[in-house]
Amino acid sequence: MGTDIHLRVQYRDGDAWAFAERYVLDEYHERYPKDYPNPTKPEPWYDERNYDLFAILADVRNGYGFAGVETGMGFVPIAEQRGFPDGFGFESDEFLSDGFSMGDHSHSWLLASELFDYDWSQVAVKSGLVTAWEYESWRNWNKEHGRGPRDWCDGVGGLGVVILSEEEMAAKLDAISERTHRNHEGRWWGDRFQAAIKSELDSHYTRISWTVMYGTAAGAFYQETMPRLKALAREKCDGDLTRVRIVYGFDS
Repeated sequence: MGTDIHLRVQYRDGDAWAFAERYVLDEYHERYPKDYPNPTKPEPWYDERNYDLFAILADVRNGYGFAGVETGMGFVPIAEQRGFPDGFGFESDEFLSDGFSMGDHSHSWLLASELFDYDWSQVAVKSGLVTAWEYESWRNWNKEHGRGPRDWCDGVGGLGVVILSEEEMAAKLDAISERTHRNHEGRWWGDRFQAAIKSELDSHYTRISWTVMYGTAAGAFYQETMPRLKALAREKCDGDLTRVRIVYGFDS
């Protein structure tokens, strides 16, 4: 089961907090008017499923995934969960009419100033299971460049699945490479090598660890949403980041 974020943005307008979302047409209104009675809806500032960001914002799925599967050593949250802030506006016509859910757990909020004061250059240790082919690709390229694998999973199970230690996986791949590349140049791009891995190590996985900078892990939120929050502060609040905030909750 996945976890999603529900995030609203507000700015302080005089003595009250106003919602900052832009309203767009709801594509479901004409097809399902009973379920979606409003022709417009607030456009989310951020709605991606990024568990690293959820850990940073609210200590949600921090170092573990579904069913408690290990995903690394976790992140240092910006702040403890705070619940909803004063003056959020549950009673406002805008909130009541737009049908926007705030999720069902781990509600909290942060000022934009807290987001920009946070140390996004910190480094976290992540962990995941990779296939034999993904491991071979990672150890020969991304690992030496300080990057994580292209594709991994938190946990895996089922008939025929084999979990190897990293040392065992490396030894098996080295043996296949020696056998298939004896009269061929290159290490792992050869067709015979790739075919042998898929044949002999199908459904074989190993757990690896790698490091990632917090800002990189936060993805589009750090790269796109935070600059938009700063622009909102300039437009509505004379650049005062303490007058812009995000309010969020999660569902699972």
